[in-house]
Amino acid sequence: MQIPLAVGHPGPGRAGPGTTADFFAGDAAFTVAQVSRASLLTDKFKYALYPLPAGPAGKYSVIGQAGVGVLTASKHKTQATDFLAYMTNPANSAKLAQFFPPPRKSLLTGAKLAADNKVLTAAQLQQAVVDQLPNAVTLPNHTSPAEIAQKGKTALDAMWKADADIPAVLKSVCSAIEPILAK
Repeated sequence: MQIPLAVGHPGPGRAGPGTTADFFAGDAAFTVAQVSRASLLTDKFKYALYPLPAGPAGKYSVIGQAGVGVLTASKHKTQATDFLAYMTNPANSAKLAQFFPPPRKSLLTGAKLAADNKVLTAAQLQQAVVDQLPNAVTLPNHTSPAEIAQKGKTALDAMWKADADIPAVLKSVCSAIEPILAK
């Protein structure tokens, strides 16, 4: 499971065109990330951690998902089943919990998540992750996210001038990505 988190620190928060701002290096003041990325946080800054803010449709949380399974047609079904059982036993599930909120309720507390995190507190993780899970939804993903991102970034380049026509630039972003979304 992945729960997006709004994480902020007092970094410069401004990057120009062509610059890749890296929140974890202090180049940006805000990011939306998952628990698995929290391992990149250092004690170089103080952090605030919040659930995603409410939007036009109200309050919501998004959950990502991944799974591991054994294929019935596998040549090594017994070994794969044994490995899956080993990987998901209580001890190894606890180890995996430092990267992903665990499906085991016994491991899903702010205190348990904070045990492997040097920067975020149990209270922060409880509020921003654990408390958000009951109402979290999984959103569908598009099959061409890289293409959408590239077209969107290219259209947004027009924003990087003093007299940018913001409504026109945003309309050009929509025009650039609409054909991809329509696929």
